[in-house]
Amino acid sequence: MSIGGRLLPANRIQVRIVGNEAMPVWLGTEDHLWLRALLVDFARLDGHPSREVESFLQKPPRVFSPAGKRQMAIRTLLDMCTRQRPLLDAGKLRAVITEEAQKARDEGRFERSEVIAAGAQRLELSVAAIDAQLFSDLPGERCIRLPKAIPDPHSLAICTNLALAQGLLRLASEVTIDLYGGARAVVRQIHLWRLLCTVRRIEPEKVRLHISGAFSIFHHTIMYGRALASILPMLVWCERFDLTARCMLRGRIVNARLCSGDPIAGGDPPRAFDSRLEERFAREFTKATLDWDL
Repeated sequence: MSIGGRLLPANRIQVRIVGNEAMPVWLGTEDHLWLRALLVDFARLDGHPSREVESFLQKPPRVFSPAGKRQMAIRTLLDMCTRQRPLLDAGKLRAVITEEAQKARDEGRFERSEVIAAGAQRLELSVAAIDAQLFSDLPGERCIRLPKAIPDPHSLAICTNLALAQGLLRLASEVTIDLYGGARAVVRQIHLWRLLCTVRRIEPEKVRLHISGAFSIFHHTIMYGRALASILPMLVWCERFDLTARCMLRGRIVNARLCSGDPIAGGDPPRAFDSRLEERFAREFTKATLDWDL
């Protein structure tokens, strides 16, 4: 299961706003009962068109669930899925059926079944295949394929929380992060993504990062917002972090705070070395002396 797919859009983000503070509405253990019921329903949807899946998921739930939290979880689940590509060229199918329909009109008749049958014979396909694939390239007709490993309620909750937190970062005009231990990997990621950032050491074990967000004047772009959000899973690997994001949410400026202990999913552990050369040097250095640490 991948961690941190798409970010929640602004209209799906659930927060409680008190004054100018926005507090994320996290999913927790109290939500596992209805998440389990949602996952049971979701497992039945493999291979169904997107429009049917979304319509089914909008029906009243079998187990009571907070509407906002449920919508966040559904969006996270759908983002874990893939959309199956059409098996046939739907544009070509429609072109052939249109030609057959025109012939039928010219002859003063028009029976849909006859037109489809004529097109199927011309393309050497079955009538059922024509019916199934005629509009298969439209977004609502593309079939949903579930992930190979459907998450359990706990995994779905923390992945939804991560998508929520990352969605907030995408809406940020500026972000301040205090890091305690493990700052190197985070700073490295920031430089790789070319984010606008200043780094200051406040205390021997505390580093403060100030990053311009996607909603700053010159960088209001989806790519920049996603790049900024990508650093969040790495913060979980620090000894401790405290993040404040100044966001535009619901038509107003609010401050959202994220910190160590928040129930969000972490990504893969950060790499200890930037290159094989560094790794080899460190290995040989530690073998060469017991009196020095690198």
